[in-house]
Amino acid sequence: MSIHRQTNGNWKVVYREHGGGQRTRTFDRMSEAAMFETSMKHFLLSGTYIAPEAGRVTFAAAWLAARPRRPASVAAHRPRLKCQLLPVFGGRPPCGDYDVAGSGFRDWIG
Repeated sequence: MSIHRQTNGNWKVVYREHGGGQRTRTFDRMSEAAMFETSMKHFLLSGTYIAPEAGRVTFAAAWLAARPRRPASVAAHRPRLKCQLLPVFGGRPPCGDYDVAGSGFRDWIG
């Protein structure tokens, strides 16, 4: 993980995810870059880092991905998803109370 000053005067933080992929983020001030670097070190070392694209996964996509992939199974699950799950959970991200294992989902089932 490192902080570099760019030619335009901005500050760039370069960091690697657990999978080895490199990411960057740019800031106007050195202090903002340093705070971001510190928080990223914490998230990566504590195992609480979540990749930005993971937040764009919807509940529906996560629910379908956790189901068997056979064509007949997918065909059987789609009506259940459309009629029962999407009206309640919609396009929410699968996290917190609306995670597949979260309390909101368990309350809805129970």
